[in-house]
Amino acid sequence: MRGRFSRKLGVLAKAGFLLWLLWLGYLLLARSSFPSSSSVEEEDGEQSLKVRQLSLEESGAEGQLARPLYVKSPPDSSAPGEWGRATHLNLNAEEKKHEQDSIERYAINIYVSDKISLHRHIQDHRMNE
Repeated sequence: MRGRFSRKLGVLAKAGFLLWLLWLGYLLLARSSFPSSSSVEEEDGEQSLKVRQLSLEESGAEGQLARPLYVKSPPDSSAPGEWGRATHLNLNAEEKKHEQDSIERYAINIYVSDKISLHRHIQDHRMNE
């Protein structure tokens, strides 16, 4: 009886010691990963200064934001993949070979995928709110 109790007490002591070590490691890790309060205030000041400088750079002479780099063209219903429709091309023998090679190599039709515009229009099936 006494032997079982002492073994259980030993296992319990080891488990408690390991939990204590884990807790201590957590505290040390948490302290090292979070900066002190004074450095946080300095970083906040620097960040707000950067934000103000960025907003001044973005606004032009009249205070307007710069135009986007790419202006989307109006929809062309005959373009491949426009409005999310399937694309079927009439290919010659060489193009058909490239298409089959891409399907065998990548398991996707990359030849036709390259013909579809990245800036195509697709239908919006979301519900109106």
